[in-house]
Amino acid sequence: MRYNFGPYSLDTQLYELRRAGERLHLSPQVFNVLAYLLAHRDRVVSRDELFEQLWRDQFVTDDALGRCIRTVRRVLGDDSRTPQYIATVRGRGYRFMAPVQEQLLEPPAVEVSTTALSQRMLPPPFVADLEASLQPASLPEVSAEPHPLPEMASPAALALSGGYKQVTVCGGLVSAASDLAKSFQKEFAV
Repeated sequence: MRYNFGPYSLDTQLYELRRAGERLHLSPQVFNVLAYLLAHRDRVVSRDELFEQLWRDQFVTDDALGRCIRTVRRVLGDDSRTPQYIATVRGRGYRFMAPVQEQLLEPPAVEVSTTALSQRMLPPPFVADLEASLQPASLPEVSAEPHPLPEMASPAALALSGGYKQVTVCGGLVSAASDLAKSFQKEFAV
């Protein structure tokens, strides 16, 4: 999306703010604040909403937003006392107030076939390692005779018999680890 207002143009695909064609530097968070205010210019955006949407899961002071707003105003040549672009609504939040023209941008044309793309794409290393560990060939050899369990199947008795295994599962690999644990249970008759 490209937002055109006054001599300015903000491009959300290229992450650029331009004035009369000249690129202006904005830090990523200042850019995000301006883009959010432009996208929601039909209403007053509360400080809480801006914190929730732009600083999600981050602890920042109240002044972080104030610094971003001051920077946007400075770059746009706006004055908080007589604003042209960003109005402060006391006790409520901020509102982008200048007329804006939206321009939908086409995504960049890419001439790559999906077959060629899929052949070049490699899974992240941890996926390849996990897939390799799940292959039956990587499991240790097990005798064909069933492993007898002690009559009293307490955790201590299982640990002494070699049939008790402790498994640690980390984060997003729960499903694969669960499948791996089931295959171990089948293979080792635990």
